[in-house]
Amino acid sequence: MDEDAAWSLLRSGASAQAWVEAHLAEGQALSNREVVAATGIDSKEATALFRFLKQIGTAVKDPEGPDRGAGVRWIASDR
Repeated sequence: MDEDAAWSLLRSGASAQAWVEAHLAEGQALSNREVVAATGIDSKEATALFRFLKQIGTAVKDPEGPDRGAGVRWIASDR
């Protein structure tokens, strides 16, 4: 998804969850900071969103990065 399409999706009223899921589906790795900047939700909400996506099997922490702290990146799960 190119950046213009991503911003269009966000402006169209799509939820932060939809925005994250769309980017993960495109193969992007995302951090809390990126989600906060792009969607306007706060950091605690972004953390809760990633935890929820982990619980439902949509996202996992990138195994090539740290598993705690600001450097955590999330990727789509293989399911």
